Amino acid sequence: MVNGFLLTNLRFPTINHREEAICETHQKTCSWIFEASPERSLHTRPWSNFVEWLQNDGNVYWVNGKAGSGKSTLMKYIYQNSNTRRHLQAWAGDAKLQIAHYYFWNSGSQDQRSHTGLMRSLLHEILNSNQDLIRQVFSAEWNEIREQFDYVNKFDKPPRWSWSFARLERAITDLEIASADKFKLCLFIDGLDEFDGDPENITEVFQRLSTSAHIKVCLSSRPWLIFEEAFNHGPNLRLENLTWGDIQDYVRDKLDANPKMQQLVKMDPSQSLTFSRTIVSKANGVFLWVKLVVASLLNGLRNRDEICDLQRRLEVIPSELDNLYNHMLGRIEPVYIQKAIQIFQIFNSATD
Repeated sequence: MVNGFLLTNLRFPTINHREEAICETHQKTCSWIFEASPERSLHTRPWSNFVEWLQNDGNVYWVNGKAGSGKSTLMKYIYQNSNTRRHLQAWAGDAKLQIAHYYFWNSGSQDQRSHTGLMRSLLHEILNSNQDLIRQVFSAEWNEIREQFDYVNKFDKPPRWSWSFARLERAITDLEIASADKFKLCLFIDGLDEFDGDPENITEVFQRLSTSAHIKVCLSSRPWLIFEEAFNHGPNLRLENLTWGDIQDYVRDKLDANPKMQQLVKMDPSQSLTFSRTIVSKANGVFLWVKLVVASLLNGLRNRDEICDLQRRLEVIPSELDNLYNHMLGRIEPVYIQKAIQIFQIFNSATD
C-alpha cells in the first residue's frame, strides 16, 4: 500500500504520451540495427556495432541524426524489441536486467521536457519493478505515509508531494547506490536536444551515470557540437547515413506498389525506376522528407498525373525539410495555414 502511494506520486499524467505519439516502424525498417556487421552506410562511413555494445561492457551509445531522420522511431523500436533484452542479458549475465526509458519532447508538458520529469519517469519505471528498494530510496516519505496509514488505517486519496529537484536528484543517487548489487541497468533516452534547459547540464548527468559499472546508456539527439564533444569518441551512429535501405523499402511499398503507379511503370519502366531512385537520393536519409514527398506524389496519382507530371512535381520539391515545409505552406490557402502548421508539428513529432 505504501509503495503504491509513492509510485502514484512519482507518476505524472503525460508520462507515456510521447512514446504513444511516435509512429511505429514501417514493416522491416530499423531491423538493421541488430545486424552483426554494420554494412549499410550509403557513404561507407563507419558506425559502431550496436549488438556488441548491448552484449558487452560499455558506457554510452549515441544515436545522432538530422531532424526528421527517424531517431525517435528507432529509439522506440530498440526499447520495445525483444532482441534488445536478449542481447543485454548477455551483458547482465546472472544478474537481473532492468531497462528504463524516457523521451524528451519540447512540444509536450513541462514533465516531458525537463530534468525533473526525466527523474520522476526513471524512478517510477525502475522502482515499480523493484519495489523492495522504495523504502531505501524514499525513506522519509515512506515513513511519513506509513505513520498516516497506521493512524487512519486507510487513505481516501494518496497524499501528494511537490517533488523538488534536489529531492529527486538525491533519490537518483540513492537508487544508483542501492541497485549496484541488485541489477544491471540500461537506460534509453531519446531527444537530448529537446531538453528544456542547458544541454551541458543534461550531458553531464548521463556522463556521470554511465561511469557506474552496472549502468549503460543509449542516447539520441541531433548532432549538436556539445553532444559531439561528449559522445562522439564512443560507440555511435549517424542515422541519415544508414536509412537508405529503409527509405527504398518505404518508397517501394507506398509508391511503387500503388496500382496507378504500376500502370505508369508498364508504360515507361526505365523512367519509373529512375524516378524512385531520385526520391531515395534526394532524401539524404531524412525519413520525414520521404513521407511528405510520397504523400504529395500519391496525391498526384489520384489526380491522374503522368510520370512526367510526377517528375516535375519532384523537381520543384526542396530537398531540405524546412524548405519543404515552406513550399507546402505556400501552396495552401491562407485561411488553412495555421491548421496546416499544427498538422506538420504533429507529423514531425510522430516521425522523429
